[in-house]
Amino acid sequence: MTYLKRAALGFCLLLALGLGTARADTAKQEAIVELLKVTKTAENVQTITANSLRFFLDQSFKSKPGIPDEVKEKTYEIMRQTFEENLSGLLIPIVKLYEEAFSLEEIQELTGFYRTELGQKLIETTPVIMQKSMAIGGQWGQKVGIIAVERIRKELASKGYDI
Repeated sequence: MTYLKRAALGFCLLLALGLGTARADTAKQEAIVELLKVTKTAENVQTITANSLRFFLDQSFKSKPGIPDEVKEKTYEIMRQTFEENLSGLLIPIVKLYEEAFSLEEIQELTGFYRTELGQKLIETTPVIMQKSMAIGGQWGQKVGIIAVERIRKELASKGYDI
């Protein structure tokens, strides 16, 4: 996301959140927006969304092998752009969640932490850890699913049902 897009997103968030609120609430919302910038939340959401869209479309196109690659890429680009243009619809409720969960002082402390070397390392490594954790979870789910299906088959077989 370019600097201009980030600045515009930040401005839109502040504008959308600042309408009709007291100055204290606006200060808290501004602090939350700053925290989200420092933690690269919008960038991470965009990356996760782009990867998820790519996976979803790749899976969808497997059943339609005759579609040319350039059409697939155009479809992906339209989806990615549409999600990016509507990112504030996701970020505004996230700001509200932070607003409900943390005081202004806690938000400022979190922002301070995420500006430290350790905080920046956490920001950089969390998406990788999450991605690897999801893969581990998927493999685990497949193994446990096989065990569960076998147990269900045995149980139903003992009742005279064959599945």
